[in-house]
Amino acid sequence: MTSMIRPDPVGEWSEVKLEIIRKYASAYSKILSSQARFEHYYIDGFAGSGVHLSKASGELTPGSPINALYVKPPFRRHFLIDLDSSQIASLKALLGDRPDIELFEGDCNRVLLDKVLPEVRYEQFRRALCLLDPYGLHLNWEVVAAIGKTRTIDLFLNFPIMDMSRNALWTEPDKVRAHEAERMTAFWGDETWRDAAYAVSPQENLFGEKATEKLPNSAIVEAFRQRLKTVAGFEHVPAPVPMKNKTQADIYYLFFASPNATAGKIAREIFDASRGGGPRGRGAPMSDHSAIEWTDATWNPVTGCNKVSPGCKHCYAQVFSERFRGVPGHPFEQGFDLRLWPERIELPLRWRQPKLIFVNSMSDLFHERVPDEFIARVFGTMRQASWHRFQVLTKRPERMARFVRDHLTDGPPRITHPNVWLGTSVESERYVGRAEIVASLDAAVRFLSCEPLLGPLDLRHVLGRTGINWVIVGGESGHGARPMDAEWVREIRRQCRTARVPFFFKQWGGPQKSRTGRILDKRTYDGMPVAR
Repeated sequence: MTSMIRPDPVGEWSEVKLEIIRKYASAYSKILSSQARFEHYYIDGFAGSGVHLSKASGELTPGSPINALYVKPPFRRHFLIDLDSSQIASLKALLGDRPDIELFEGDCNRVLLDKVLPEVRYEQFRRALCLLDPYGLHLNWEVVAAIGKTRTIDLFLNFPIMDMSRNALWTEPDKVRAHEAERMTAFWGDETWRDAAYAVSPQENLFGEKATEKLPNSAIVEAFRQRLKTVAGFEHVPAPVPMKNKTQADIYYLFFASPNATAGKIAREIFDASRGGGPRGRGAPMSDHSAIEWTDATWNPVTGCNKVSPGCKHCYAQVFSERFRGVPGHPFEQGFDLRLWPERIELPLRWRQPKLIFVNSMSDLFHERVPDEFIARVFGTMRQASWHRFQVLTKRPERMARFVRDHLTDGPPRITHPNVWLGTSVESERYVGRAEIVASLDAAVRFLSCEPLLGPLDLRHVLGRTGINWVIVGGESGHGARPMDAEWVREIRRQCRTARVPFFFKQWGGPQKSRTGRILDKRTYDGMPVAR
């Protein structure tokens, strides 16, 4: 099943876009859920695979469909559309069979008009948040107009200015290929895009003629904003957010359009907070959101590892990385071979909002081939980024203890960084010795990840305020997942209760973890530690 998942590579500005939409979706769902008469839905016209690979960090990040599933309170229904059958297969592999999710393989222009928009009727008290983010001119205006006409849908829309400029909005419009001009007309809705994009120059050429000149992107974008208001009927359309590449050229503009004043106000505030927050600004490049339930973000200054115990047998990081071995320019071109990424060491310093950051989800910082000097630089960033909290998890706690003793303190194994949590993985009773080592360290939080849990554990002697003070438990997931006995989980929960240690149940796992979920005895367990 893992082989069916195809992460889409994305740049930092795409991650900014995802974070904007995630923030708005959260606010939107809270407001709609507080009004009992409404049902609210999520619509994604270009859903993709559901998972992205960050070009900046090399880490997996959830796509817009997955972010929407995490929203609390939840959307009642999700309509996910993509033209690419492999993207739909990836979504099926990730999501399994859920009654609240409907997948459509096909052209969103037809699927939306024929199957989805009829489900969101004003008189039935149904409302929706819709995302249309084509890479190019793949969207027809009739869909945008139909959405505006419903007066039930808030819309995020990508305005693909780079594709327009490359193929339709040329400096010499007479040379534009006919089919590209037709694509532009289909996106805009009529031929008035020519008036928005071009003007007659007041200057005459050598022959006494007045030439046509192309207007700046800002003029074209503003003309489209007015069109959303006056033609499509959206009353509230704040100024869009420009998304740029590394050379600061405009890739696209993210629009928001709504019939509702409160919606417009919320979107405007989120947009304003994001401006200047891209790759070169002081704000956070949004590589800082994770699908892992017990953290906010992942940071991988090291990638690659090797197996040291049975818990590594079906390592998700290895399975994922090896799929890209030999792909030129890919972050995992070397597969799961160990690799240091010095250019990533300062990445958390660019995330201005406080985050709980899992260090090296795709490796082990204390791998024997990672030099002490490199580890020291990683800890230096953690110390400097004092507004974050960092979760350092290892299967090599012996080296962790030596490093803490030799490099961070003058006395016993002690850590002087109050924002750094130290943890180890324990999958069976045979490896409880790892927990004993971490329990001896003086850290803000000392934690265990019992995932994949492969057998019963007796942790009573290491749990407590002066020992292990947070425990995560989860079953193995993916192809070939080994089963986890519910009684193993309940026994660890009992031990944590007795020792007053927070207990976090991550998942039951299995070949399709979305089907089994994370409910234990009719509830979720989301215990988090309080750092000393």
